[in-house]
Amino acid sequence: MKVEWKDIDSFTQEIFLDEYRIGKVRMIFSSQKWVVEPNFGYDDFFFDPKKQHDSAYKAGKVLADLHCRTFYLHDYAGWEETSVSEGEELYDEDPYDMNSWYKP
Repeated sequence: MKVEWKDIDSFTQEIFLDEYRIGKVRMIFSSQKWVVEPNFGYDDFFFDPKKQHDSAYKAGKVLADLHCRTFYLHDYAGWEETSVSEGEELYDEDPYDMNSWYKP
């Protein structure tokens, strides 16, 4: 997992995870702290959007962690070791899919 910070201006940075833009971090002038602004949907259970961080680095790490928790939830403990070859499904079947219950 490679996290990159790219300056938009002196108070805003875009965050990239493995060359994919996942959002930005922005400085709040009154508190001189950084807030996270993801560009994807997330569960409020994993993330408090009002929490402020001491640096752009910490805020970027929080954003990368939120992205991993959101999209790699089932394999979060060891998602870096998960390898799926082309044409192979990560999971065999969806337990909530009605069609998977009626297989011949």
